[in-house]
Amino acid sequence: MQRIIVFLYYALLCACGGGSLIVEADKEVDRVDVGKNQDNLPYPGFYEMEKEHKLSLLQEDFDYHDGYLDRHESTLRKDQTFYMDVVTREVIENFSDFAQSSSSANINYSSSVEIHRGINVEADYGVSDLFLLAGKVNYVDVILSWEVDEKPEDLKEHKFYICNPQNVHENLFEDFYILPDEAWNVPKSSASKSYALRINRPGKYGLCRQYKDYTPVIYDEINVLEYPGSEFDVSIVNIGAEQLKLNDIKNNQDYFYRAGVNINYDIKLYEYDSPKSFEDEHSKGSFHINNREDYLFVRGPFENEESEHKCYQYIKDDIYHINNRIKHDIQDNILNDRTAVIYNKTHVKFWTFFESENNVYPCYLELTSKKEDEARPITNQEYKVIILNTDIDKCLAWENTTFGIDYNRMYIKHDGNEWGAYDTYNNKFNISQFKEIFNPECHAFVDMDRWQRLNSKETKYLKMIIPGTALGVTDEIENIYNDIFGLWAFINPLNGMQTFMHELGHLLGLSDVDDENNLMNWGNSVGVSLNNRSLKAKKCANKTNAECNWQNFAEMQWDCLNNININTSCLQTGHRNLDWR
Repeated sequence: MQRIIVFLYYALLCACGGGSLIVEADKEVDRVDVGKNQDNLPYPGFYEMEKEHKLSLLQEDFDYHDGYLDRHESTLRKDQTFYMDVVTREVIENFSDFAQSSSSANINYSSSVEIHRGINVEADYGVSDLFLLAGKVNYVDVILSWEVDEKPEDLKEHKFYICNPQNVHENLFEDFYILPDEAWNVPKSSASKSYALRINRPGKYGLCRQYKDYTPVIYDEINVLEYPGSEFDVSIVNIGAEQLKLNDIKNNQDYFYRAGVNINYDIKLYEYDSPKSFEDEHSKGSFHINNREDYLFVRGPFENEESEHKCYQYIKDDIYHINNRIKHDIQDNILNDRTAVIYNKTHVKFWTFFESENNVYPCYLELTSKKEDEARPITNQEYKVIILNTDIDKCLAWENTTFGIDYNRMYIKHDGNEWGAYDTYNNKFNISQFKEIFNPECHAFVDMDRWQRLNSKETKYLKMIIPGTALGVTDEIENIYNDIFGLWAFINPLNGMQTFMHELGHLLGLSDVDDENNLMNWGNSVGVSLNNRSLKAKKCANKTNAECNWQNFAEMQWDCLNNININTSCLQTGHRNLDWR
């Protein structure tokens, strides 16, 4: 009986990685981004080390730096054919069944086993990139899998090895991966092994498979790129007590650490507060509110930020005053030219009054009417009136000219028809009386009721500096002459570490990219990695600005961060070099 067994492997593969030739371990690999064969096993190739194995290697190998492995995307090329002589398992099983039913005990079963040519059509998945920090080593997982029904006639002549992709017969290491006899007797779902491969030099590495003197086949390939590493100075400014812990940021060994970046956060680190840190002493006054220091009073975005406004003409919000102080401290070299500002306090919206035609009105119609921005007051909602961010002595003196009015629980409300004001004594004032009880240079109304309970469930509102659906913003800092002298990022700590790191990427000079698996993805990103592909990128978010259009092949992140060909690898060289000449 003669049989020819043809094994066809239809492969799809995608993953990402990092990993070395030390540890041999049997591991089940179940990653959704890894293509599987018909037995739900990963195809042979280079994969990222599992987190627990990275931790053990970090303890064992002082030179290990967990650099990125950017695994290639799934491709399928069925142009490689692997041949070997195989033992036909079906023949063995038939004779085994015969033995169980036979009365004879002296049957020579082996004489009935024939060796036949096996044919595998193999997949080639493309080339992955591995980050290698100069003077350090990195590791990748070498994962092997096999078809148990394809047992070779000569086990010792069947091997996997790390080969030179330009010369598949060259073994780059002394080791061969030879599967023992017991490996072919496991269940199909267990026919997989993993090895840690230690890599300490740049170049291209392939995973080859060979049987006897037949032509080897390359299963997978990585391109190891060596980088010198880089260093940045970044200031972190907390407005109020920190919520994103500095130690968590400093000790994080994901994100930029894996791309060889060392960030000095300690050089210039300050905690700012409101109103204590306001530069103008006349803006620090407030009254009719308890625990002023617990809150950050903020405005919403205007319908048109560039036009002149009556709203907030006399009373500016806390962010305006804090940011002025930060800007001047950057100019005076108290803070670094790259500064991240984290607004930790409970953010409370507020609105001002304005004077027109000898009367005083609540000022809010200049704010955007977009529902998602929630910039305007709501009908039938109480809003407490307070003195805010102004000269307290001047304003209290003005209030003392009004008789029989208690401002401690003064609030205003729009009932659907008109505005009215109410105080502790149940005095009611219609809008025509506002000029008698409110001073636009002193009074504002805040998103709290008469008992200072927050109206909004949202405790973070930074729409003035982080507009629309953005999670954070990084911008250039300009002086009065419109000269750029630094970068600052505005951070809402509720959006978490990933958002902070995204904005940190902008501070370091990276642009937004079109890659959903990338940390710098312009939209909502599910990924946290950086890579060195030539990425589609853009400088900014303004759709009306031609410079904000997408540019193809605009950014290579590892190169950009490590000072490699900055003029071509970084879309925004000015941001990367802090040079806007």
